[in-house]
Amino acid sequence: MDAKEIAQWMLDHLAQMYLYQSTVATHVRKVNPDLTYRNPNGNWALHKSVLDAFRKLTPGDEIVWERSSQLWRHRKPRDKPGRMQS
Repeated sequence: MDAKEIAQWMLDHLAQMYLYQSTVATHVRKVNPDLTYRNPNGNWALHKSVLDAFRKLTPGDEIVWERSSQLWRHRKPRDKPGRMQS
């Protein structure tokens, strides 16, 4: 799988409401480990190319990144402006 295919997989799985980074990273490590890395906290993270491809598939602000829980989800009325939420 390349970055675009992984981004589509992410979008398909986001329909379940939440998409945890750890879930995505585990999947990506199995299909294309070159698109993951260990971040400074020791967690598996996604290569920038995957995140860029996902951003292109989800333009606007309908999808947000919840930093504290390390997940993507659909925007809620109480969310602040912007894609990144606390």
